[in-house]
Amino acid sequence: MIKRCRGAGLAVVNENFVFAVGGVDSFRTFLRSVEILDLSSESPSWKSSVDMLVERNFPGVGVINNYLYAVGGHNKSDSALDSAEVFDYNTQEWRMVSSMCTKRYDFGVGVLNNLLYAVGGCDKPFQALDIVECYHPSLDGQQSQKCLYGAVRLV
Repeated sequence: MIKRCRGAGLAVVNENFVFAVGGVDSFRTFLRSVEILDLSSESPSWKSSVDMLVERNFPGVGVINNYLYAVGGHNKSDSALDSAEVFDYNTQEWRMVSSMCTKRYDFGVGVLNNLLYAVGGCDKPFQALDIVECYHPSLDGQQSQKCLYGAVRLV
């Protein structure tokens, strides 16, 4: 069972691991915590991992080449974030990477061809974004583009 009750966080699966990232607990404390479930274990159980550098509620997460990326979200003062960080599972360390072009939370993240895409979301309450960004890990850079089809918000 997951060790810490959390809402508005995100889970992502990579090979035999499930990562539960950020969110908010039952006391409305914004979380930096990460928990990992190793499905290859004989008796899988949730284990606490190294905390992120930034607390993130409604973050976007994705995995590229066994690196876990946590991007955007919002903080306890309800400000949208553009910051991004990456977790190296081998060294068990987080480090900041280049920020997104747009502050956002409650958005979709996808990985395609080793690129991380951030789609839609909000930068203010009920203010949907029509912007897609692409993060290039090898360049540590972001590229932003307006959506051709309209604003997107995941609920």
